Amino acid sequence: MNASEDSPWPAILDRLDLRPLPAQFRPDQLFLICRGTVGADADDVAWVTRASAEFNREEFLGALTAYLEHMKQELAADWLESDSP
Repeated sequence: MNASEDSPWPAILDRLDLRPLPAQFRPDQLFLICRGTVGADADDVAWVTRASAEFNREEFLGALTAYLEHMKQELAADWLESDSP
């Protein structure tokens, strides 16, 4: 896919079911992890990342680390719930 064939952000985001941002929240940086399919038959799964131009990687790493721990706890709780009789 070349630059002229890239999908515009509004078209991509309009197809997804996203939860709204909290009231009074004004985004100023963005890091996106996107899962999709590629190939003629769209059967190969691929992951891509994109970040805004003024992206603070150190701050993001801290937030990502905290979110990773949160996800681990949620997945462990789900696993324990599914394992109980």
